Amino acid sequence: MQVVILSAGMGNRLFPISNFLPKAMIPVGDKPCIRWIVERVKKQGFNDLILRVNEKDAPLYRHEFRDLDLTFSCADRPYGTAGELLEMRRRREIHGEDFILYYGDELTPIDLKRLEKFHEYFNRPVATLALVQGMRLDVGTVSLDDKGNVLSFEEKPPLDKAIWAGICVLNEKIFEWLTIDKDLGKDVFPRMIGKNSLVKAAVLSTEWLDIGTVSHWERANKLACEGKLCE
Repeated sequence: MQVVILSAGMGNRLFPISNFLPKAMIPVGDKPCIRWIVERVKKQGFNDLILRVNEKDAPLYRHEFRDLDLTFSCADRPYGTAGELLEMRRRREIHGEDFILYYGDELTPIDLKRLEKFHEYFNRPVATLALVQGMRLDVGTVSLDDKGNVLSFEEKPPLDKAIWAGICVLNEKIFEWLTIDKDLGKDVFPRMIGKNSLVKAAVLSTEWLDIGTVSHWERANKLACEGKLCE
């Protein structure tokens, strides 16, 4: 199965670090985030990989992966995550009926073979999302009574809902739902919910980890430096 890795994001929440490097190329430990992802995906037995990158950053990515056989797709402008896929399909860079989508800032250790099996078990819906539980909030939460008395205070508690890890298996029917400049999580998946079981989910026992914000990057970097980041 083909693996499509979206790495063309601007990384606005990582300012000022993203002023100097594209988000996916920001170091985590001794190598760029995207290197962790590509090596992990290949280690799981997937070798048909295509990286979607900004055109201006393409030389940097090609140099980083000069030792590996990867395909690159270059974006001449921001398209939104939905638009990126639509453009890649238009260029015939995405092939096959099903493919794995992987966000280029995701370091969550997802078993892709297991996710693929869930997708088959669900009879290959339009989307099978990889969900994880127990993500800790970056802030503390407070409970109050109607008189303003503090009843409880919990520092950075775990969220009691499952979250999408930015990794999923998509069927080619997804392209019927995509529009240029739209976002998969904000625009596309919400519209698909409840319509003939188009979206399914596999809740996997692992911890969510990305580098989407400075605090998340610092944590990922700490784990990598301690040798605790899954390869």
